[in-house]
Amino acid sequence: MPGARYKRGAFWKILGNFAFRHSKIALFYFSQFGTIETNKRCGNFLLKSAVSELFGMTKESSKNLVKDYENWAIYVSENQSYLGRCVVWCKRENALDLADATPEEWQELFLVLRNLREAAKKVFQPDWFNYSFLGNETRHLHGHFVPRYAKPKMFMDIMFEDRLYGHNYKTDQEFKTSVELLAEVRDKLRSVL
Repeated sequence: MPGARYKRGAFWKILGNFAFRHSKIALFYFSQFGTIETNKRCGNFLLKSAVSELFGMTKESSKNLVKDYENWAIYVSENQSYLGRCVVWCKRENALDLADATPEEWQELFLVLRNLREAAKKVFQPDWFNYSFLGNETRHLHGHFVPRYAKPKMFMDIMFEDRLYGHNYKTDQEFKTSVELLAEVRDKLRSVL
């Protein structure tokens, strides 16, 4: 029944266009269905919209980009409850799982993480680093780079305290990251990468 498949696809494309205009719906849809399903049902348009909204990577706000590589991009995380936190995003559209990364992506990923670690050491002097590739909420291959601090750290007159140092990190959802803080973290990392 090719006609039924077409009608179903057309419905999802219409829904996708609606969701694009309503980013909260797009984010919910993306978080529920992930990269491949969202792309199949709604097309690349919605997929890129949801991803862009989630990580602040829209054309006008790619301001969070720290450095672009061939296969990966580094973005400063919107939540800086851990000073210097970044998202390392795989640029291949259908990338889902770290174990399925191509040999080129693997090789470059280690370079990206090493470069980012060294940049964070120069700029923020963290005591340790956490790297997590979970994919629980965002079904696309990406990792969280989380600098850890044994003692409170002052930056831009803000005291950052890693209360769980020595244990698994936990994002403080109450932490408010100002536009100025986000830009300063990004610029500091850019300057040494």
